[in-house]
Amino acid sequence: MNDNKNKSFLDPNTLIAIVITFALFFGWQQYLKVKYPDSYKANLKNKKELIKNDNVTNTSVNGEPVNAVLDKKENTTDSLNAAIEPASEPTLTTFEDKYWYLDFNSRGLSVEGIKIKDINRVKNKAYVFKYPKLVFPTYYNNRVVNFKVSQINNNKLEGLANLPGGGTLKKTILINSESFTLDVTIELLGVPKNNAFTIDHPIQANITDPKKVIFFLPAFDRNEFYIDYADSDERRILSTDKQTEKENFSNVKLYSLSDHYFSIAFLNEGKLSPNSSFEQNNSKISSLLSYNFTNEVNVDKISYSLFIGPKRLDLLEKKGPPLLDLIDFNILGFVARPIVKVLNSIFALVGNYGLAVIILTFLIRLLIMPLAVSSFKSMKKMQKIQPKLKEIKEKHKNDKQKVQLLTMQIMKENKVNPLGGCLPMVLQLPVFFAFYRGLSESVDLYQAPFFLWITDLTKVDPYFILPLISIVGMVVHQLITPNTMEKSQKRLMLIMPLVFGLFIFTLPSALTLYMVVTTWFGIAQHAIFLRDKPTKIS
Repeated sequence: MNDNKNKSFLDPNTLIAIVITFALFFGWQQYLKVKYPDSYKANLKNKKELIKNDNVTNTSVNGEPVNAVLDKKENTTDSLNAAIEPASEPTLTTFEDKYWYLDFNSRGLSVEGIKIKDINRVKNKAYVFKYPKLVFPTYYNNRVVNFKVSQINNNKLEGLANLPGGGTLKKTILINSESFTLDVTIELLGVPKNNAFTIDHPIQANITDPKKVIFFLPAFDRNEFYIDYADSDERRILSTDKQTEKENFSNVKLYSLSDHYFSIAFLNEGKLSPNSSFEQNNSKISSLLSYNFTNEVNVDKISYSLFIGPKRLDLLEKKGPPLLDLIDFNILGFVARPIVKVLNSIFALVGNYGLAVIILTFLIRLLIMPLAVSSFKSMKKMQKIQPKLKEIKEKHKNDKQKVQLLTMQIMKENKVNPLGGCLPMVLQLPVFFAFYRGLSESVDLYQAPFFLWITDLTKVDPYFILPLISIVGMVVHQLITPNTMEKSQKRLMLIMPLVFGLFIFTLPSALTLYMVVTTWFGIAQHAIFLRDKPTKIS
């Protein structure tokens, strides 16, 4: 009785497992807090103040509200403050093919009314971009340029406008539907070289509130701002209860506003790089991309690309970095990208992404099976020698040094490595995390059905059947896993699958399906390779 009371609640092996688990759990969360600070910082303003602030117009362009700049009419008496000629009512030019639907507005020769038709490899409903209203309209010295637009051919638009003080602004847009990009050039024709001026692209957008951040990932309906500038980059999750001071960025290479699966991104491709500003007032985003022309700047053309489409790996790879960074695989990208490519290859054969997830999970489990079997066999050996180790502890309970010496001797004679159970499991974790990350970021699963009630693998299982199967599997797996814990410790470890189950209920169906398959694969692995066999203990 007294012996039981004096026993340590946690033996060394259990301590190692718990420390590694919690280090990974909290380490990953701390990493996400650093990478996505805005998604973890709640603004404590009350509801009334939030509504009040939400109605306040943002300032962005030289301290003037963006809405006011966008809405200025051409009837002002000051020609320098008026909209750039030709002064006329805005006209729309519509472009439509099997990939997308676009309306081009002569006001800034910008894009609006964006509808994506060809999202991924499955039949799907079109996706309509919710922000911004005008995509990168062109301004000259903070005044919108009203272009006279002509359609050169099926995939090329050209706009001309006369500038105050002389010269012409020519904007050309080449439409590349298959890559979801618009190649844009803005030429300065006959503009006096001694004039200092700016060509700007103001951006105004409304965002929606993402769901609460969960275990490994930010919310799956997140709004994201990403910018690659100078020698740095920055990514943040946007939330409607956030207000920020105006920030400035120099030499911008990439600027994007995205939700989880779709993005509107600016990619600079000319000799002159723009500067940018960014600020947020609750649900409203105000920003500006600005090219500054001075006497020292000997450039008469601006070139950039606009990506407006799904964040599909194959599309982004065509442009390469930094556009490829729109998909946030984190530090595991070198593993996650090949996994996504293999997933798509399997889908091409079976025609169902749910089946593709199952097959890929099997393949990955088979690939790392030697590590898993080694780990479980090591734990099984450790379990077998426990009676002998217990006997040594009781016999030499007053001589800790001798207990340690005899323990190591028993382990050596039985070829048991104290880290043999943990180390192979740790080596498997990067693969599992990369697979998890790849599935969570892949737009290919968007609106992709599995069977019966699972009609979209990026949505939560509506009846929670897959989460329940996964939790049952975790409990069974815990019961049959060899361990050296006492009964009280085993009961404690059985609670962990139930706690983790709370997170599983919030995951997209594709991730839950992956967890179901990998968990029950582990159970089958135990049944096949780790059946009890007579073991001789030295």
